[in-house]
Amino acid sequence: MRGFPVLALVAAALIASFAGADAQQPAQRVKVGVLECRGGASVGFVVGSVTHLGCVFHVNGLPDDRYVATIRKVGVDLGITQESALA
Repeated sequence: MRGFPVLALVAAALIASFAGADAQQPAQRVKVGVLECRGGASVGFVVGSVTHLGCVFHVNGLPDDRYVATIRKVGVDLGITQESALA
């Protein structure tokens, strides 16, 4: 008799979890624009590298917004990059 309240509580929680699962809908994504970034040449060193990017956020019907981004890599990074692009 002492286990009945616990069993009833577990059953109620289980039923509530199934009811909540049906009510959830997948999140819808909304595309508001495109962020495009371009950077100049960068040189990698043994300790890491730094790349500076100029970014533009394009939204249809609105003026472009300009941003500056910096990518820092730490670790072994040897080499030369001519140009970087990110969209």
